[in-house]
Amino acid sequence: MTQSLAPTLISGVTVEVNGRSYVAPKRPTVVIIVERFRSAYLEHGIANGTLPTMKSFKEKGFAAIADCSMPSTTNTNNTSIVTGVPPPVHGINGNYYLDAETGKEIMITDAKRLRCGTILGALSHAA
Repeated sequence: MTQSLAPTLISGVTVEVNGRSYVAPKRPTVVIIVERFRSAYLEHGIANGTLPTMKSFKEKGFAAIADCSMPSTTNTNNTSIVTGVPPPVHGINGNYYLDAETGKEIMITDAKRLRCGTILGALSHAA
C-alpha cells in the first residue's frame, strides 16, 4: 500500500499567519505565478485561443491579477505571496544579498533570511 507523504488538509481549518487568517482549501490547490506578463497578453491569448489551458483555469477555477511587491524581483514577489506580507515584514528584498563577511553577492535560495512564517507552513502544521 502506498501512502502519500503530503499532509491531508482538513477542509475549513483556519490558520493565523503574520496577523492574518487563512482557511484551508477544500481541494488540492495549485498557484501559478506568471511574472512580467501583462494582463492584456493573457486576455488576448484567451480570446484568440492561444492559451486554452489558462482559459480553462479561469473558467473552471480561479484567476486573478495581482500587483507586485516592490522591488519587483522574483524572490521578493514569491515570498510576499507565500507569507501574505510585504518585504519589510518578511525580509526578502531582492534575489541576492551582500554577505558582509565575504563581500560577495549571494543568491537567495533558501529560507534562512526569512523573518516570518509562511501560509504553506502553517497549513502543513494544521493537517
